Amino acid sequence: MLRAITYTLVVSIFVVLTITATFLAFVTFTTEKIDENIKLATYSNQDKELNAKETLTITTFNIGYGGLSRDQDYFVEGDDRGPTKKKTLKALEGITNFLKDVESDIILLQEVDTRAMRSFDIDQYSYLKESLVDYGSVFAYNYKTAWTIDPATRPHGHIESGIATFSRLKLMESYRKQLPDDEKWPKRLFEMDRCIIKSKIPVKGNKNLYILNIHLSAHDEDNDKRLAELRYIQEKIKNIMAEDNYIIVGGDWNQILSTADLEDLPLEQWPKWVVQIPDDFLKGGFKWAVDHDTPTVRVGDEYYNTIVDGFLVSSNIEVLSIEGHDLNFEKSDHNPVTVKISLH
Repeated sequence: MLRAITYTLVVSIFVVLTITATFLAFVTFTTEKIDENIKLATYSNQDKELNAKETLTITTFNIGYGGLSRDQDYFVEGDDRGPTKKKTLKALEGITNFLKDVESDIILLQEVDTRAMRSFDIDQYSYLKESLVDYGSVFAYNYKTAWTIDPATRPHGHIESGIATFSRLKLMESYRKQLPDDEKWPKRLFEMDRCIIKSKIPVKGNKNLYILNIHLSAHDEDNDKRLAELRYIQEKIKNIMAEDNYIIVGGDWNQILSTADLEDLPLEQWPKWVVQIPDDFLKGGFKWAVDHDTPTVRVGDEYYNTIVDGFLVSSNIEVLSIEGHDLNFEKSDHNPVTVKISLH
């Protein structure tokens, strides 16, 4: 009897290990490696150049791949309900209509799927390009995996997703820049390859405006990855400012940009991923453009809202206004933010 039990146990372990090894081999050899630093092709580039002291508006919006509307949550926070194709298309339509109505000169988007089971293989970047006809655009992948096993009850499967910058102004050049990442195999097979899009817009008078579209890490337990990403951004903006240019960094920072709402919730009740931007991050006269009155992200079943989306601007840029758009998280788990600026 003991021998039979031992044999059954050994066979069971062997089967589990074989299945696991086969799955990891499949994901390893079918997941396409993303080029770390590449020049991006601009779709439908516009001709308009920017004048010094001209006023312009920029909107950032993490659209949550059209699958994180008010009645759904990102799987790391416990969702097992998942989107439907009808809900995804409805959310995408609502997001597009909002972007048309706000009429910003530049739009920074995060979590835009091009081919993903979680969003029913809808090419959202193509959808947006065809809808926002007055804009040129660039796109960079930050997530490509052959299969994601989370959430266990309804795996998200294959994912190809990224960030996109849309502009009514001429994009002289744009690059995908890889953010620091020391994740080891096999975990890195299922993690995002975080990056930024660095776009250069010519300003009449021999200067340039650099727009950095970002989507920084969340859920790293020791916060080392996010700190490394912030140091990387500091170095990038330092190099750009050495040439006396203008810089705006905008997007989803995945770190608290405003403490305006924190008094309503004790520290021990904060979601585990929530951290604050270090106090010493601001250097060289840079300043935040953040709406302190409008939460930009919803966590779980709305028991915690905070502000993680906004802009960092260089000292030679005047912030004329900042507005967080309270869309009641109907189309995404984020609310968009718009800044109005003038170049000095």
